Amino acid sequence: MNCAFCYSKDKRDHADLSINEWKKFFDNNNGLIKDINFGTGENTLLEEWFSLVDYINKQYPNIKQALTTNGTLALKVKNNSIKSEIIKRAISEIDISIDYGEEKKHNHFRGNENAFQNAISSLEFCYKNKIQTTIVVMGIEDNLRQRNIEKIFNIARKYNSYVRINFFRPVNRDRKSTRLNSSHTDISRMPSSA
Repeated sequence: MNCAFCYSKDKRDHADLSINEWKKFFDNNNGLIKDINFGTGENTLLEEWFSLVDYINKQYPNIKQALTTNGTLALKVKNNSIKSEIIKRAISEIDISIDYGEEKKHNHFRGNENAFQNAISSLEFCYKNKIQTTIVVMGIEDNLRQRNIEKIFNIARKYNSYVRINFFRPVNRDRKSTRLNSSHTDISRMPSSA
């Protein structure tokens, strides 16, 4: 993906913690952790992430795990029964990013020609396996229009999903990110009930 609003893509030049360092963190702090949401970026791109989720589930089943995905999840579990089983057993809720109810607009916004289909495939996987989902919309001026929000809610109804809108808030003030800001007028145009 190449999302225009991503606030972490410029900061990915440092080494991540190793899986063993993460396991040690959970070993030392599991009594203080009730819930985890693996979000920001796309965790499913890391092969080792699945083993971490599996480890947490087996060692600390009291910790509820959730995932936020741009839809890449569907690609990772499609022909991989081990990863699929880990997700079905260990992840209790999945947030799936869909910003536009129209495939072409969503793909353009996410900078990937398969973004929409991947997100829909992830919803289908979750629906089939009875994993609770929330469609997460990055709310900007263009996609807060009533017609788009209605399309998002139609998708949510089809997959028995919740909808959450995260209003875009730039973390830096460059021209590219501030143009994505929504206004109070945009928000007031949203449908009163979808």
